[in-house]
Amino acid sequence: MEREAQKKYIQLQIMKQQFTSFVEQKSMLDEKTSEVATTISALEKMETISTGDEMWSSVGSGAFVRSDVKDTASILMSVGAGVVVRKPREESITMLQGRLKELIDLDKELLAEMSKLAQQISKLEPEVERLVEQEK
Repeated sequence: MEREAQKKYIQLQIMKQQFTSFVEQKSMLDEKTSEVATTISALEKMETISTGDEMWSSVGSGAFVRSDVKDTASILMSVGAGVVVRKPREESITMLQGRLKELIDLDKELLAEMSKLAQQISKLEPEVERLVEQEK
């Protein structure tokens, strides 16, 4: 009986660690989703900006520089592996909307896995507690 309790306890701990990992993944996914949605919004607003207008441009890590707008029709887009290509603004928005959809789909899958795991944990916890009580 003690061996069974120990086995179930280890299984429960592994499941809890997996759940914690899912929570961290969810947090990163939420951050990326928010970033992509913000970028889409910014690109859509660029339609109202004229060549020569002044704006603040991000240089990363929360730092910005004042810049003059030269072109709002073309956007430099990262396509992976360190490759950046020039795309029309509308095409860039479409690409980002595709990425956003993928992120939202991943989020749904992750939430489903988290829910399933949470149910397994809530089922296993009382079982482990019962086995431990029987050993006393």
